[in-house]
Amino acid sequence: MKMKYCILLTLIIILQSCATVPESKVVDSDYEIAQLTLGNFTKWDEYRLMQEPSTSTTDDYLEGFATMELIEFPQKFHYKGSNKEKWKKRFFNDPEVKKKLRVIKDYESIPVTSEREKNKIYMSMSRPIYSEDGKYAVVIVNMLSDNILWGGGGDGYVYEKISGKWKLHLKFVPYLT
Repeated sequence: MKMKYCILLTLIIILQSCATVPESKVVDSDYEIAQLTLGNFTKWDEYRLMQEPSTSTTDDYLEGFATMELIEFPQKFHYKGSNKEKWKKRFFNDPEVKKKLRVIKDYESIPVTSEREKNKIYMSMSRPIYSEDGKYAVVIVNMLSDNILWGGGGDGYVYEKISGKWKLHLKFVPYLT
């Protein structure tokens, strides 16, 4: 009887551990910087943020970069978590941002239009990359539309950590170096 009880208990523990999938570690500073970035779009009625982060430009900035304004950031950068970690609304804690935030799971399924009045802007945002000294963080925001006639755009944001708080240091037009 004892042996059956031990085997049953062991099976329950094994099954429980297999059924529990741990969520990736949330990087609080990623969401803090994301909220600061969305705050630059105060006139928007809704933030239509794609769940998948955009990484193509930030991946190219990991070894350092220079802006078109010729401001150089020669230090190395890194992601604190996964650069592919999807944005999740529940981790945004700023009430003003959260009220306007709509996370888009599948941008490809949004119907396209050519009517300007129905045009909606969507954004994809990179996960922040951080300088090795922890002083700077960089985010790239790409703008996309459901209007087939609109080409899109984007901005880069460099934040500097001053007295323990992230402050906007520079807004720039991103490009590959």
